[in-house]
Amino acid sequence: MPAKPTEKKDNVFPKELKDALLNYSNAYDDYCLAEQEYNETLPPSKRKSFKASSQRLKMFDDMLVEFPRNLATPVDATFMRKMVRQEKSNRARRESRAKTCSETKQVDVSVPQKGRDFSVTIFRRQDYEENK
Repeated sequence: MPAKPTEKKDNVFPKELKDALLNYSNAYDDYCLAEQEYNETLPPSKRKSFKASSQRLKMFDDMLVEFPRNLATPVDATFMRKMVRQEKSNRARRESRAKTCSETKQVDVSVPQKGRDFSVTIFRRQDYEENK
């Protein structure tokens, strides 16, 4: 019986590391924006060529040397950016879901009783429209 080929799996980082990388990424983005704004306030002769968009791509370069090189799925800058992007998306989704779950409305529901005489239920259009 032939052996099954091994599946290539992604590296799985613990939640604490993902949160730390996301916090680092947000802080680095803030640093890049602040550095760019500061650079623009300098006189033209003292300005450095600093572009926040290109500097953001280099945020994980110093960190990559700490990871082992012989992993099945190597840890590189694109992998780190993808992981941070996914964690940022997941965090935003969780926050929006928590926000919508906390905004619950109480609705009175009329349940008909046994018999043939029922109370009249009034339906209003505003009860079914979304509040914007």
